Amino acid sequence: MYFEIVELGYFIDQIRGIKKQMRGYVTGVVCVYLGCKLYEVELQDYGYYQLWDWQIKEVM
Repeated sequence: MYFEIVELGYFIDQIRGIKKQMRGYVTGVVCVYLGCKLYEVELQDYGYYQLWDWQIKEVM
């Protein structure tokens, strides 16, 4: 799935340089916690990272 970040989750995202509107691909699901999925993603110009399902939306 190709996606765009629509919401920053935690302060650690900002410290690590993650920004809204960054795009990338979902490469797998790390875990499901209380109904939310934590995805492993590959961000353009950043590399691998982990984001929750509510932080991203699919784009074409």
